Amino acid sequence: MTRYDTFGPDDFEPDSPKWEQIAELLEKQIRSGAWGPKYLISEVQLMGKFGVSRPTVRKAMQHLRDQGLIYTRRNLGSFVANGDVPSE
Repeated sequence: MTRYDTFGPDDFEPDSPKWEQIAELLEKQIRSGAWGPKYLISEVQLMGKFGVSRPTVRKAMQHLRDQGLIYTRRNLGSFVANGDVPSE
């Protein structure tokens, strides 16, 4: 089980921005295969889970888009990208 499953608003490290920590957790979910291709990632659910604002979630999502891990379709949402996601 990944740390994402137990991570909550009180688990953020004070030394790095919340959006970076969220992006790291989401990336682990994607790379581990816990979230497969076309899995819908809800901004509203992430806001509730992590107790953060929409801009914080959007910055994390933009980071994942920049890496090619997710894609966003207007009026539909953000989804895990198809294809192989390279491991680090």
